[in-house]
Amino acid sequence: MAHRPRLARRPHPHRARRLTNKAGIVDVCNEAACKLTEYLKDEAQGLPFSKRLVPEDDQVAVEAALRAAANGTETGDMPVTV
Repeated sequence: MAHRPRLARRPHPHRARRLTNKAGIVDVCNEAACKLTEYLKDEAQGLPFSKRLVPEDDQVAVEAALRAAANGTETGDMPVTV
């Protein structure tokens, strides 16, 4: 059997994806994420993820999880995982 090169996985276009920098600011988001949050792509990029896109009651937990993940810490035991 001939070896076939492995194809890179492409992100599923219907799954919401948001990428933030270490400060928790949205750098990249896809169309599905924009539809889910009702932000235009230009509006979402540059927003603080936890302040604008997370319910107020969850903001502290999300900020802690984002900080931990950005520092390379496992978030599996936190109330919110990243």
